[in-house]
Amino acid sequence: MIEIKNIKKRFDKKIVLRGLSLEIKDGDFFGILGTNGVGKTTLLKIIAGMMVPDSGEVTINGEKQDIKNYALQNLIGFVPDHAILYEYLTGEEYLYFVGGMFNVPKKKIVEFAANILNDFELYNEKDQLIKTYSHGMKQKISIAAALIHEPQILILDEPLTGIDLKSSKVIRKFLKDYTDKGKTVLITTHLLELAHSVCNQIAIIHEGKLARKITVQDYSLDKLEEEVENIYV
Repeated sequence: MIEIKNIKKRFDKKIVLRGLSLEIKDGDFFGILGTNGVGKTTLLKIIAGMMVPDSGEVTINGEKQDIKNYALQNLIGFVPDHAILYEYLTGEEYLYFVGGMFNVPKKKIVEFAANILNDFELYNEKDQLIKTYSHGMKQKISIAAALIHEPQILILDEPLTGIDLKSSKVIRKFLKDYTDKGKTVLITTHLLELAHSVCNQIAIIHEGKLARKITVQDYSLDKLEEEVENIYV
């Protein structure tokens, strides 16, 4: 379980998070909704141990997250909103490289790479340089790399922005299947349809605080849209 307790964060004079608290259970496909600048990316980085809050804390399985808590960070796969890749490696080479960074056994890396490249419909392009990949292909490689050490928690910042329909369908199915294995997926998105179609829980963030936590099965898409409009209007 991820417990976010009274997190506050500011950058210079701008207060981004204002005492935000939230719980995310194991196996949740959890969506965080909010307009630009409400602190979604900042919150993800704090959860992942990439940024230190000004106050408050995040605990994962009862253990406090910290920028130096490498054991907890190894439980997490993180996909930023813009893929950061070594573009002069092939897709397959990049996965081998990241797997080595996480000390994944070579045999397991080779097996994982073959399977994930096939699942993401990239196997025929595995020997091409990443710089030749489309935006959607780069995003799929970025997600694949975040998964190579089989993290318990997968965090994705706007994972489907600018993605074509075919790639979006592949990624959605894979992430849904991942939570079916008992893993936790946490995404930020502006897309209400995406959040409604794949998430079981949604948190709406407004002015740096939790405005509403929603169980998706209790909401139609129209009702979710109305709820969001009521918060931001």
